[in-house]
Amino acid sequence: MLRFEDLNVTDPSILSNLLKERFDHQKEVILQNARDEWRTLRFHDLKKVIECNSALFRICSQLKYCRKEVTDEDMLEKTNSTFHATNITLMQQYRLQKFTRYSELNACLLVAEQNNELLMKNHDSCQHD
Repeated sequence: MLRFEDLNVTDPSILSNLLKERFDHQKEVILQNARDEWRTLRFHDLKKVIECNSALFRICSQLKYCRKEVTDEDMLEKTNSTFHATNITLMQQYRLQKFTRYSELNACLLVAEQNNELLMKNHDSCQHD
């Protein structure tokens, strides 16, 4: 449809302006949705670290597209502040490590999750013996 509507436009700057007029409002919609998702994202609502990571980076990408930067500090705070209440000790331990990069915290969470899964498998195999 777009090719036919703007077929007679040969000037790239005019075409760019037409497209901007037509689609620029999409950033407002994306920004509002991304902000809502950021606000409601909770680490404890997701079952796996990789799921949280995926959601976090998807939202950050949308915010970045809308020219709203999310810093490592923002991602660290989001993750640390949304641990389940039953994991308050774990959250405090991660805070005490004073990570400065989200990737460091994420690596630690992935290792902890893997170790926990191994412990559970070991526990389950002991139950069946």
